[in-house]
Amino acid sequence: MADITLNRVARKLSTETIQDVEAFTWGVAKKIRQEAQKKDFRTISLQALPGVGTVSDAGASVEALHQKIQSQKELRCLHQCLQRLSTEDRTLFLAYRVDKGHYMENRKNLAKQFGLTPGALRVRIIRIREKLEQCLERCLGRND
Repeated sequence: MADITLNRVARKLSTETIQDVEAFTWGVAKKIRQEAQKKDFRTISLQALPGVGTVSDAGASVEALHQKIQSQKELRCLHQCLQRLSTEDRTLFLAYRVDKGHYMENRKNLAKQFGLTPGALRVRIIRIREKLEQCLERCLGRND
């Protein structure tokens, strides 16, 4: 604050003549201190905010936000990659899911619906999954 005070006094002295420089300097210093107190009053520390903890908590919040953004990006890429599949492959892939209980029966019906044997259905699902994985790798920029 002393530097700021002396700079302001020097600027004023360059444009005007001041009779009592010492008193003027003390007056400027007092004003600068008041400005600093107002500024400190307006500034609120992160710890003072409700719901904000320590710096490590803030780091955890940043990490959680990063994870959320990454998850949204992955979902967007998955959606794009699913849209790039043929309609038949997309329908087959989405219908082929592990249902608890009667998944073997459901897969036999799915194979019959698409005119495939259960073994051919598995192979086709594996190939579709590989296409999706490659597309996701490209979309997410993870080309090794």
